[in-house]
Amino acid sequence: MKGVFLMRKHIKKFLSLFTAGAMSLSALPFISAQAKDVSSMTPKQIAADMGVGWNLGNTLDAHDSGSHKKMGLESETYWGNPKATKALIDAVKAKGFNTIRIPVTWYPHADANYKINSAWMSRVKQVVDWAIADDTYVILNVHHDEWNRPTNANYSAASKELKAFWKQIAAEFQNYDRHLIFEGMNEPRNYGGNHEWDGGTSEMREVVNKLDKDFVDTVRATGGKNKTRCLMIPTYAASSTTAAMKALSIPNDPNILVSIHAYTPYNFTMNTGYGATNVFNSKQESDLKQLFNDISNIYLSKGHSVVIGEFSASNKNNTAERVKWAKSYANLAKSKGIPIVLWDNNSINDTYNNGEGHGYINRKTLQWYDPSEPVVDALIKTYGHVKATKEKTISNCKITLSQRSYTYDGNEHKPSVTVTFDGKKLTEGKDYSLTYKGGRNVGDASVTVTGTGNFKGSATVKYSVDPADLSGYKLGDVNFDNSINITDITLTSAHVKGKSIMSASRIKAADINRDGKINITDITRIAAQVKGKKLLPNEKVA
Repeated sequence: MKGVFLMRKHIKKFLSLFTAGAMSLSALPFISAQAKDVSSMTPKQIAADMGVGWNLGNTLDAHDSGSHKKMGLESETYWGNPKATKALIDAVKAKGFNTIRIPVTWYPHADANYKINSAWMSRVKQVVDWAIADDTYVILNVHHDEWNRPTNANYSAASKELKAFWKQIAAEFQNYDRHLIFEGMNEPRNYGGNHEWDGGTSEMREVVNKLDKDFVDTVRATGGKNKTRCLMIPTYAASSTTAAMKALSIPNDPNILVSIHAYTPYNFTMNTGYGATNVFNSKQESDLKQLFNDISNIYLSKGHSVVIGEFSASNKNNTAERVKWAKSYANLAKSKGIPIVLWDNNSINDTYNNGEGHGYINRKTLQWYDPSEPVVDALIKTYGHVKATKEKTISNCKITLSQRSYTYDGNEHKPSVTVTFDGKKLTEGKDYSLTYKGGRNVGDASVTVTGTGNFKGSATVKYSVDPADLSGYKLGDVNFDNSINITDITLTSAHVKGKSIMSASRIKAADINRDGKINITDITRIAAQVKGKKLLPNEKVA
């Protein structure tokens, strides 16, 4: 009885889903990605195209901040995060992010003459290549740059180190197109000293200007595609204070983007002390509007483009409020054509109560954290610039058989298979393998496509071998297995919904009322037979 009950429950659910199916299927968004030629785009156009981005935080930028010791490839996991993988980058892209910022700390991997270790350079290049292959913009920078303290006394040494690093980095990537963007420094400031976060002094801001120019001149001198590459230059500490933004001197170069970090409003996004709040109210929104008005007045109105390279709201167990913040932030940024790059340190909880709960995707499971996924979804949906790619799985491919039905003749039938992904034809042996089942006797046969190489997963497509003589089969026995059951309902429903078109022989078997059409009436009558409510007429298909 339990088995019968479950079958009846399944049929009822199946039919209810069918009646709602057309609406559900048509409501699903179609998202695709196409490579774009960005060679002639202006910085303003590129900035608008970058959309919402994601930071690979606390990974390639990890280091021993205490002793500044030299480190090898093990530094990537030094702060507790797993090594970055292609699957992680793919998951970020698949979510809808269109830009990936890759913070890198270089000095632990360089000798006394600032020569970067080749193994480290190769590892950074590998991660960059993964993101480039996913058709994202990539921001590559010099991060945790404590050595470039912006004072007159330190300028000469800082300039020498900065130029040495960028000469090597720029040479390594000089043939990459303008999807790759260089960011000269992260947050150059008076580390641990006075005026670290208040916008700096006039001296400090002026030294940052000089270092920014050194960066631009060094990259341009390496030639190749670096001559026109977009370059990001920060204000003092990448600060969004009006003092820091107004003091920035932008080099006379047509391909400059201003780099700003804006964890705004601070009391909501990071503050855990006096004045902190976990509610995004009108006061918080007013502060956010002021930020974008200041950026617009100081930069955009003068023709300069801006990238907010870091922003986030620490998890204070306030997901609903963070969603409100995300919608407001994304809407304001979109209206100004400003790309926004979400900081993600993989810390879902603010363990040390210092406003650093900026975890969005679990780096081990590649699942988006429950408290943070609604925030991510709100950002991407509100900004509205989604160029998400489907994951490279066989289930996301289009599989076409040369023939979907055969008439029994004693031979084994194997249709040829065409597999495409985003319109591109895949190669058997390289991208997938085929396994056939059945195909000789009357009934269902199948071919299973299994991904290889860059493609994962598998999918099975059915085809049929129909009887040469239909006179021995009852009406309603759609798959000619001498039984009328849930399979016959499934096949008929799929045909009506256009998901799988049946052969002419099977259409005859499913046309219960003999009106030459297969529709909901036929499904209902077959279902009634299976449920024992009303028997089908005891008639043969032909």
